[in-house]
Amino acid sequence: MTFLSPEAAIVGLAVGVPVIALMLAESRARIARAVLKLPAPFARGWPYVAAIVAFAALVSIGAAQPVLERERTRAVRSDAEAIFAFDTTRSMGASSSAGSERRFERAARLGKELRAALPDLRVGIVSLTDRVLAHLFPTANQQSFALTVDKSLGVERPPSALRGDSLGTRLEALAGLPKEGFFAPGSRYRLLVVFTDAESQPFSRAFLADSYRNSRIETVVIRIGSDRERVYENGAPDPRYVPEEGAAQSAESFAVATGGAAFEEDELGKAVEAARRGTGEGGPRAESREVEPTPLASYAFAAAFLPLAFLLWRRNFR
Repeated sequence: MTFLSPEAAIVGLAVGVPVIALMLAESRARIARAVLKLPAPFARGWPYVAAIVAFAALVSIGAAQPVLERERTRAVRSDAEAIFAFDTTRSMGASSSAGSERRFERAARLGKELRAALPDLRVGIVSLTDRVLAHLFPTANQQSFALTVDKSLGVERPPSALRGDSLGTRLEALAGLPKEGFFAPGSRYRLLVVFTDAESQPFSRAFLADSYRNSRIETVVIRIGSDRERVYENGAPDPRYVPEEGAAQSAESFAVATGGAAFEEDELGKAVEAARRGTGEGGPRAESREVEPTPLASYAFAAAFLPLAFLLWRRNFR
């Protein structure tokens, strides 16, 4: 058990003032009853004090953000790593209808499914716009992967420098990935999975081929979307967005240039097979210790409602 912000527990001291005041008032009342020889009331003040103290303690615990940590050991391959690149440009907000799942949400779902299909690999995450930005370096912790996808990425999170009607995706930005330290130097097998609609600025196949030559990177491109989808704003299609023609060809060209393969979003099974072939079979393994945190603050705050409800009940109905 650890506390993320133990200093925040000081908020419980704020309840000390009314507790002391109540105790002093009870003491004066007890003295007055003794002088006047009055009988003690049936309901004394101690239940109020106990409820206030319990409320203060639970709020203090919740404010300190307790976390229950479970440590698990997992065997992962030490010779293979993967990087998942998620396109976050504006076109990834397109969908078949105003209420249907957008391209990015589908990419995130497919990314989690593919990650689960490769449990013995360390996997990292980068975002792709007109540049490549690292969000998570390769790790065996699948919870870290899911949290990064859910909390750090989204349509235009991060945004492209080319906003509005311009093509924000630049697949050629991935040309620097082999030499920019995204993979550990000792990794023999390297996998790059790109989730994109491939509505990209023009790129040089020769430049990409030269960049990926001798890189030991196996590329898998999963193209999301179709030319029938639109970006919706307030339930209506945004006239500024027009699907880029030739996106499927762009995905295929990028895959060929980098020595990989391209698949449509409904071909996840084939993409999994390609990813497994690209990372080989077996290989040396090492123990990876993972800490799975379980936040408990919400439970403490929920429990604090019990003494609070008691105080309100005594105040209003007794």
